[in-house]
Amino acid sequence: MTTPEPMSPITEDDNADYLVNTPDFFELHASLLATVQLTHPQSHRAVGLQERQAQMLRDKIKGLEHRIMDMIRHGNENMILTDKTTVRVKVQQGEIELRMNPDGRVTVNMGAPVFDWALVPFNPIGLISDQVNGWLVFDLALGELGIARVGVVSMGNPHAVQRVDDVDSFPVLAQGTLIEHHPAFPKRVNAGFMQIVSRSQIKLRVFERGSGETLACGTGACAAVVAGIRQGWLDSKVDVQTHGGVLTIEWAGQADSPVMMTGPATPVFDGEIDVPDTLC
Repeated sequence: MTTPEPMSPITEDDNADYLVNTPDFFELHASLLATVQLTHPQSHRAVGLQERQAQMLRDKIKGLEHRIMDMIRHGNENMILTDKTTVRVKVQQGEIELRMNPDGRVTVNMGAPVFDWALVPFNPIGLISDQVNGWLVFDLALGELGIARVGVVSMGNPHAVQRVDDVDSFPVLAQGTLIEHHPAFPKRVNAGFMQIVSRSQIKLRVFERGSGETLACGTGACAAVVAGIRQGWLDSKVDVQTHGGVLTIEWAGQADSPVMMTGPATPVFDGEIDVPDTLC
């Protein structure tokens, strides 16, 4: 005669699974509804099952009310924004100003260009230099790829811009990585390749540090136009054709003059984020 194996004790999870998988349990045992006692989560007193269900519904309704109030508040804020043509946005480096134009494009004040080599940062020691229209440009030795003559400027990030005859066929990828990691730039650099079409139009490709070539680069477009103006090749307002579209860049030519960038604004995604107080 074999001894039956002992049965495992019934756990809370077993009870829960049974009730979930037996939806008609309380219909078969309706009298239990009036006798089951639960602990209230706030007062910790004993309450009936029906009262606990009612409390859960009240909590759910309260949560929905908060969400509705948040939606109304955001809606009111959006209504205020749509009535404005100028909006100031706080970013990590300060604030930028955006202005809506009648054609639907948006103009952004990108700040003044930085030419101080220590702030770029850029170390020209050992480089061959020349002056073009009174502005120093530098020759970067790129081994078998020859020499890249670049103008150096920062738009909050460093840029080395060179003029090329045909940007579409130029070896941007090969030169870009060499310029990015050139020892003259201790924090690396974005490499810009500019083809001048006219005094008011250029074609541009940018090899961004840490990313490679991108479809468009706002600061790269600003840096290219500034470099072109400093060397006497461009007027103060220039359309920049990138693979990602056209940007219009304006710069008055003075060192403290801000660079204005105008381009289309297209929704990319919607989302919410909690910004830490330290960044506000």
